[in-house]
Amino acid sequence: MPFREPTMPPTPEKPQSPEYLATQELMALGLEANPENIETVAEQMKTAQHPEGYEEILANLGDPEKLKAAMEKQGISSVIHSEGPTVWDHAKLAIRQIEAADMPANLKQDCKLLMLYHDLGKTAVGTSEENQTATAKKLKKGELNRSMIGHAEAKHDEMTKGLKANGIEGDKLEKFMAVITHHMKKALLELKPQKLVEVCESFGKDKAAREAGVKLLIEVLHLDGDATQNIVLADGRLAPEGNEKKPASNFEVVWAKYEAIKKTQVAEQEKSTKKKAEDDFERTVFGEDVSDYLPKRDITNGPDRGYAVGVIRKLIAEHKGKTPEEIKKIIDETVLTK
Repeated sequence: MPFREPTMPPTPEKPQSPEYLATQELMALGLEANPENIETVAEQMKTAQHPEGYEEILANLGDPEKLKAAMEKQGISSVIHSEGPTVWDHAKLAIRQIEAADMPANLKQDCKLLMLYHDLGKTAVGTSEENQTATAKKLKKGELNRSMIGHAEAKHDEMTKGLKANGIEGDKLEKFMAVITHHMKKALLELKPQKLVEVCESFGKDKAAREAGVKLLIEVLHLDGDATQNIVLADGRLAPEGNEKKPASNFEVVWAKYEAIKKTQVAEQEKSTKKKAEDDFERTVFGEDVSDYLPKRDITNGPDRGYAVGVIRKLIAEHKGKTPEEIKKIIDETVLTK
């Protein structure tokens, strides 16, 4: 995407409130201007996407020459979220891209609502000590971007209230909130196996619900990535580039990996269950662990121990129809050493 188009500020003689501007924005984007949506947009309009002290850079995002000079002056080599200075600039760009996307109307509306609310948590976390420290580290590397650690888990009560005001209820509401919770997991295929399972299974108890949830999550990950613009200054040249963390995964690959992990987990669980049952039965036969029984037969560590355990388990399997007492008697009468 080219550099951000400059926007005209409100005229001084006609000051406009954030709520008025939010109403106008929502109407232009095809979203209902209800109180919850207006408040959500207004809050994001007031939330800076970048740290203070770099106003000259942010004021010139639409002018490459002035932007380059400002970045060089302040030692900034990259501007993340160069689509605009506020959290709302990012959400608005995503919603605009949805309108132009080739997708069913109902999916468009769902995605618009998700992008409207997905970063609302940023209005609560940006000034935390953790995020201020992380932002300072980014600045030392020349990256202009306010850290927003924890925003995917913040302000869920407000998000839930807002989504309900837009008619999102029940299972669909739970799916939306799961998408928002996981929207920072850009690289689904790089997640640890159990974490990927947790993400997929957070969308419901049956396959259909999980598939639908993962499909929607991946749609949102791509929309979010496409609406996160970067401007990089390198070797004296300024160039816009896409988000380097933009997800490349697709549903089929993610779902196939999830099912493969589940298949392995089921096999491991069955193996573990079988082993536990065998161990429990052995304790029933001996009244103790096999490791405690063997020394009573003068069998300690060494080759004889492994051989003895093998003989015992074979005898138990061969005589499983007998009582534990009968099996124990057979084992007691059997030579357990080579």
